[in-house]
Amino acid sequence: MRVEEIMTRELVYVNPDTSVVEAAKRMKSANIHAVLVLQEGRLVGIVVDRDLVLKVLAEERNPNETMIKEIMTENPITVEPETDVIEAARLMKEHRVSRLPVVEQDGRVVGIVSEVDFPTIISKLE
Repeated sequence: MRVEEIMTRELVYVNPDTSVVEAAKRMKSANIHAVLVLQEGRLVGIVVDRDLVLKVLAEERNPNETMIKEIMTENPITVEPETDVIEAARLMKEHRVSRLPVVEQDGRVVGIVSEVDFPTIISKLE
């Protein structure tokens, strides 16, 4: 099975100069736990809800003045749509991430895959 068969295609993204508050509102509105960070159409980072807690709230930063570029994980681990789901699960486990952006060879982001998309595969790797 390939990643493109299980990935989420509806993407929520922000740019690096988006405020943390705006990103959080988009996450809430879409009922998701991560937003992709795109600049000029290219993936430059990812922000997960844990980043909001640990890098903003726990550090007592002002979420209206803190920009996504200050807290995002730059150059996230990615997979291509043709990547086997076992390989994607292995990458998630190896890098201790719960989401992988899915990127075409030309750099275009086409989806995101989360560990909740294939729990039985991940449990077999343990």
